Amino acid sequence: MRQHAVTITIACLLLLPVLAPAQPFQFKREPMVPVLYGTDTLANPWTGGLNAPQFSSLQVNGDPVADLVVFDRSTNHLTVYIAQKRGNGYFYRYAPEYASLFPPLKDWVLLADYDGDGRNDLFTSTEGGIKVYRNAPAGNGLAWELVSEQLQTVGYTSNVNLYVSATDIPAITDVDGDGDLDVLTADPTGHSVEWHQNLSQEKYGHARTLEFRRATTCWGNFEIEEGCGGFVLDASCDNRRTPGGRIKHTGLSLLAVDLDGNGAKDLLVGSVSCDKIAGLLNGGTATEARITQVLPDFPASNPARVNAFPAAFYEDVDFDGKKDLLIAPNVTFNEGNRIDFRQSSWLFTNTGTAERPNFTFRQTDFLQDRTLDLGDQSAPTLGDYDGDGDLDLLVGHQGYPVNGQLLASLHLFENVGTIRTPAFRLVTDDYLGLAALGWSHLKPQFTDLNGDQVPDLVLVNTYNNGLNTDIKYWLNAASRRQPFRFGSTAFRTLPLNLRMGDTPFFYDLDGDGDSDALLGRNLGELQYFQNTGSRTNPAFTLTNPAFGGIPTDPFERSMAPLVADLDGNGRPDLLTGNRQGFLRAFTDPSLAPNAVFRADTNLVADSLSGAFTYAKLGGTLIPTAGDLTRDGLPDLVLGSASGGLVLLRNVGNGGNLIPGPGNGTTAWLYPNPASSYVYITPRETGEVSFYNALGQRMGNTTYAVAADRETAIELPPWPPGLYFARLRSASGTLVQRLVVAR
Repeated sequence: MRQHAVTITIACLLLLPVLAPAQPFQFKREPMVPVLYGTDTLANPWTGGLNAPQFSSLQVNGDPVADLVVFDRSTNHLTVYIAQKRGNGYFYRYAPEYASLFPPLKDWVLLADYDGDGRNDLFTSTEGGIKVYRNAPAGNGLAWELVSEQLQTVGYTSNVNLYVSATDIPAITDVDGDGDLDVLTADPTGHSVEWHQNLSQEKYGHARTLEFRRATTCWGNFEIEEGCGGFVLDASCDNRRTPGGRIKHTGLSLLAVDLDGNGAKDLLVGSVSCDKIAGLLNGGTATEARITQVLPDFPASNPARVNAFPAAFYEDVDFDGKKDLLIAPNVTFNEGNRIDFRQSSWLFTNTGTAERPNFTFRQTDFLQDRTLDLGDQSAPTLGDYDGDGDLDLLVGHQGYPVNGQLLASLHLFENVGTIRTPAFRLVTDDYLGLAALGWSHLKPQFTDLNGDQVPDLVLVNTYNNGLNTDIKYWLNAASRRQPFRFGSTAFRTLPLNLRMGDTPFFYDLDGDGDSDALLGRNLGELQYFQNTGSRTNPAFTLTNPAFGGIPTDPFERSMAPLVADLDGNGRPDLLTGNRQGFLRAFTDPSLAPNAVFRADTNLVADSLSGAFTYAKLGGTLIPTAGDLTRDGLPDLVLGSASGGLVLLRNVGNGGNLIPGPGNGTTAWLYPNPASSYVYITPRETGEVSFYNALGQRMGNTTYAVAADRETAIELPPWPPGLYFARLRSASGTLVQRLVVAR
């Protein structure tokens, strides 16, 4: 009787974690996991990439050296780079923790000090105009105070909104030299430039207010002609529309800089219809501007070519005290497939003086050269391609422009770190030689399609000049724990109809031993296709067009699903990314495939506040999961529309650890759930044995395991269910829950 009581007590203790409520999903950014290109270690590998960057300086972390704020129009995503001391100089270190201190932003962002307190304030786009936040630091550092939901200006007779088209970028600068900030912007037709004069100095003798009047609708006395690079000088700007009233331009970017040292602002102009910046020299005065000379291709010594709608920015980024020139495309997507988003951040350093700059070409990939950036829409997957026991990284992307077409390839990064501290090195930028096939929009996934316990390669691809999208797959000819072998097998096509922008994820959702498909549609639907065929001859049938009851949101399209045990409780969870750059997690979808799931959105740690928030991580996120640190919880790698990757460490408490003497917070058995094999990687040398939920030992075999070395254990034909692994070592006993799923 006493023996029976002890057994029941042990069983109840073992079952407690199963009955306990699930822990929340919790992740934190890991921006400094090393990525190597040859012998070069990237300084900022996990930024998510840049496509259409806008640059502004700001003192973010309280020291006297200005840091860099970068806003990407293509994703409406802001990143912060801290100026960090290195030797006798400085370099920019990616600091994602500061992004949470900024308000929601869209279209364009410029930082400039309007109130003269030495701190740059924030100007950004709002519906039909400009929204302004004052830099008003709080006790814990950077903070923003909304001072104008929409700037007003005195028009012909009364106050109206100071109009700036969402496609444009205005110039916010002291045009007339009186000490307050004015605004130069394209008139509503895009035919001329308006000067909105700030009257703060004139009315109050200081710069602390934002009161504007439209001083002229024809600043500089020039007109912008239809087409690229056409300017009419000494114009009256009376003829602002083409015959029939058609607007001539649909986009202008403006930067006002004194280029020739005469005390009057000149203008750098980018047009939506051009691939080059034009320099317009002001031969007039600060208050009576008159454009007298046009430099049609600027800078003349080595003109910038970003291939679509360039915009110019003026900031000191080489830390020599003189502002430099940066030029990038002012676009939301790669229209016409003309832009190479790996090299869309042109830098011209100022080799002249602060008063009379001279711009010398330096590079086409400022910041991009120090990050993992594949250009446009990266899509990662994790798998042990070389069979050495850790997870490697395979990344697809949308493609590079070649003669108006996108050609993509797969980038393979080998994990060259330790079993608990990953580091990735580029092995090849054309894994399997797919670049020659003319495919684009590549999205890979390592998954076991045919049930032989080794990962196969599934690849979404677009071909025929973007007209067709399907899913190719290669069966892995390697045996378990051996390097992947796809080269000896021909690819096949999975029978699942896709449109461009759709993202599938393959997983056995119904538990029948073959792979089903969750399909995230480009328009935002999440659909469940059950495999009604077999492992070797799949056939997919639409079973639930609104899986989980997740509503279709037209503003959060490009649904990308992932199924993984995110909280370590032995049951799969659902994670989705979307076009807006946010993640959502849903608990245990396999338990109720027709139920309505509840979303958990506060997933990512804000390291400054300690809270977990609904953080914007980029745009069009495509997630993959894998346990990179061998703590029993899958970490996340996210692909982004801006071509880079974001790495998130899983810091949730998990549900598969059993409280007890000597137990830490690190799991040492995986995968979990398991079917045929488990792998043990303990921190100490010891021996492992297994028990069922009643506390009864499963067989008499004890498995010897060595510290920080992986030991593979083939599971006997136990029935599916809950089991426990007990590890005994010199320092004590650890117990970990194991779910066996056949």
